Amino acid sequence: MLAKLQHFLDRPVGQMSLRELLLVGALAGIAVILVGKVRRYRLRQGLGSHTVEMRCLECRWHGRAGRYVRRCPRCGAEAIQIVKKGERTEP
Repeated sequence: MLAKLQHFLDRPVGQMSLRELLLVGALAGIAVILVGKVRRYRLRQGLGSHTVEMRCLECRWHGRAGRYVRRCPRCGAEAIQIVKKGERTEP
């Protein structure tokens, strides 16, 4: 049984054997997973440092938005208030 499997994996596909193609595919899959995890981690770290908690004084929206945004994402009003840590988000 093992000899048949080895013979099957050594079968040429183009200029590579099936064993080499499986190895390349597995390495590519691992690389894709690792790159995705690193990107997610960096996005999570970067997003927190450039966003702040804020609330709109016009429509009462509250949430996180970019640090330099001075308009409400919901209504577009310029009357927003940055909420400091420990402060309540509801007025």
